[in-house]
Amino acid sequence: MFGNRVFRGEQPRLDPRLLPEDASARARNCWLRNGVLDPLPELADLGVAVPAGTKTLYRFDADRFFAWSTDVDAVPAPVRNDSERRTIWTGDGAPKQTSTVIMQGHAFAGAQAPPVHRLLGIPAPTVAPSAVTQPLANADDEADDETHTWVYTFVSDQNEEGPPSPPSAPVDRGFDADGNIQTVRVGMDVAPTGAYGISHKRLYRSTTAGTYQLLAEVAVAAASYDDSKITETLGSGIESTNYDPPPAALAGLTALPNGVLAGFVGRNVYLSEPYQPHAWPADYIQVVNSAIVGLAVFGTTIVVCTEGQPYLIDGTDPAGAVPARQELDQACVAKRSITRWGEQGIVYACPDGLVLVGPPGGAMITESTFDRSQWEALDPGNIRAVFHDDAYLAFLDGSMVAFSREFQGIVRTADDVDAVLEDRANDWVLVVQDGRLKRFSVAGGAPRTLDWTCREQSGRLRTYDAGQVIAEAYPVTMQVTATGGNAIDVTLQVLNENPFRLPPLPLARHWQYRVEARAKVLEARIGTLEEML
Repeated sequence: MFGNRVFRGEQPRLDPRLLPEDASARARNCWLRNGVLDPLPELADLGVAVPAGTKTLYRFDADRFFAWSTDVDAVPAPVRNDSERRTIWTGDGAPKQTSTVIMQGHAFAGAQAPPVHRLLGIPAPTVAPSAVTQPLANADDEADDETHTWVYTFVSDQNEEGPPSPPSAPVDRGFDADGNIQTVRVGMDVAPTGAYGISHKRLYRSTTAGTYQLLAEVAVAAASYDDSKITETLGSGIESTNYDPPPAALAGLTALPNGVLAGFVGRNVYLSEPYQPHAWPADYIQVVNSAIVGLAVFGTTIVVCTEGQPYLIDGTDPAGAVPARQELDQACVAKRSITRWGEQGIVYACPDGLVLVGPPGGAMITESTFDRSQWEALDPGNIRAVFHDDAYLAFLDGSMVAFSREFQGIVRTADDVDAVLEDRANDWVLVVQDGRLKRFSVAGGAPRTLDWTCREQSGRLRTYDAGQVIAEAYPVTMQVTATGGNAIDVTLQVLNENPFRLPPLPLARHWQYRVEARAKVLEARIGTLEEML
């Protein structure tokens, strides 16, 4: 007698005769939690239409989604006390942002591209301020003159401040007999064109300590400001000196838990100022040796997946970040294959299979599952992956392959989807199929028909006359096949958990059984009736 009380996944690398005892030669539409054979539910239609050609989906709030026809990376803005659902993304032209306030007055329902947005970052003024002294009445000839320069910045209505302008020419200022400093009229340029949301300007004046302190906030349309303040009345120092806007070609946006954002261009990794998503100091740029394919994060560590070796960057302090190359010669072949692997690290597709990069370093995790040709046949460059229920779900063109260490192999479905989203808030996997938003789940809902075939049992010539399937509901279809001696192919409907007779079968050497069911299967076996009883 042979059979299974534990069910595992496929290991295509091995010949069916060499599979481990509980492994499968075929595992379709099933889930293998705790070794039990469970049918996967059908995709559940959520009643939301999605635009044709959607490749990226992002949940904006409980009922609305952003949908893009390009490969976009979107994250919630790392800002404190955010009540506007500020969202930032790359991959759709220059980096952009939106929020409930920015979209106010624009209809938005279901799934669609953001109806309105702003460019991320605040540019520096390119024109230095002018500084012209005004006439000084009743001058105090014994007072020492002060020499000042001025700079100004643009500021958005979300209090995002950009880098300062070039400084003005230095100006010597005198005092009158009452101790009033000579007035200087400071001229400033108008705000740049573009959707930045700039609402005002901040004007700063130099001090004897070589720093700039806040002189005044002025309207964005103000062309000048008359400075007659003494140094003791100035405000705080300028903080946005290095708050460069992100590069227009920034891609691969990802967020760290400490308020830092990361992205890349070519071989350069860009990091933002913590909790200042508009500020990307040039001093924080890190360079790796190979072209970057994508980024992902575990803890505060950035995994840089490249066309060569992966790198790790500790993003705890972006000012002190340094790339550490991993001794793993496995390039990343698909940006959308990159996803987390629970708390253990980041997984991505390489030419030979799946690579896990985590705190201990990097390692192949599918060596015992696929050989090189089998992996290439999956076309891994088209993987769209998420991590769900301790499994790596690789959505491909026309199918889905789920890999899990608990499965000790893979299971497959015929799901053909255009986009996929790991919805962590609800612990769902959302997919776009045929212009509809659907939910992929591993439990609940209308069951599919699971299809599981045992490994090949080989040995001397023999025959069997009985079978048994213990399931939570019936009917269950059992197919018995054999080769080597006589070809056998018998299909039966199993109606209960009692042992049943097989029709008289000739001798054969290689035996397998296959079960198809729409309910959980706990055990299955074939043997002799005497053994069953």
